[in-house]
Amino acid sequence: MGNRNLCHHVFGMVGTRHVQHGGFVPLACRQTMRIDFYRARRGSLAALCVLIFIALVAGRSLRSHSWQDVLPYSAFWAATMVVLDAVYTVPFSGWALYSDWRLWLGYALVALIPLLAPHSYRLPKEHDV
Repeated sequence: MGNRNLCHHVFGMVGTRHVQHGGFVPLACRQTMRIDFYRARRGSLAALCVLIFIALVAGRSLRSHSWQDVLPYSAFWAATMVVLDAVYTVPFSGWALYSDWRLWLGYALVALIPLLAPHSYRLPKEHDV
């Protein structure tokens, strides 16, 4: 059994290992934790970029010329995310889900990024008019 499998078998999940065992983490597991931390960071950054891209595309699809026209839609999208998380995720993970700041960041980005979409249109040039 490799270091990674041994660490998971003996000490449980990587994210909770430090808390569960009073700060004691064997030397063999520290490298595994470091690798998992950076792997999770890259995944979070990629997910953040995808979220921003999809929010911009959704905002542009409304073809509005003012952020005030986009606001009701983006607020509804964020509220829908909150409700769907409450319905589908809370029964399995509990209400502690809402204590994570990254979740609220996602909701805020879904509500705010589409508001930038009207600014992403190309302005007409004089000879286009």
